[in-house]
Amino acid sequence: MSVKKEIIDFFSENFMVEFEDDFDDDKSFLENGIIDSTGVLELVSFLEGEFGITVDDEDIVPENFQTITCLVDFVKTKLDALKSGIQVLKSLTGIENMIMTVTGESMQGYGHLGVDVKAVDSGTFSKCED
Repeated sequence: MSVKKEIIDFFSENFMVEFEDDFDDDKSFLENGIIDSTGVLELVSFLEGEFGITVDDEDIVPENFQTITCLVDFVKTKLDALKSGIQVLKSLTGIENMIMTVTGESMQGYGHLGVDVKAVDSGTFSKCED
């Protein structure tokens, strides 16, 4: 199922919004009373659970949550960053295995080398402007 379809299904089920074929994907949820602050929290929980992404406090801005188009762009950007992070982690694991083979030592405690795998999912995200 596509990101857009999953988000639309969530809105239909939880906020009783009817998405007709002619629904404007750039219609503001907030300005049109479709979702309120509590609804945004429900939406964040859904996005994190459904797509396995992390929505940071600084991500919760109208530019990311204002419309279907903005939400889809935001989720796809987060998913791309997550996939890139997985590739980085796979590369780091491969490097660690090579070092262990050559030196016989684990990379545990080598954080001083400047690799912060916790920062993998904190990229710069393009914002959907209205």
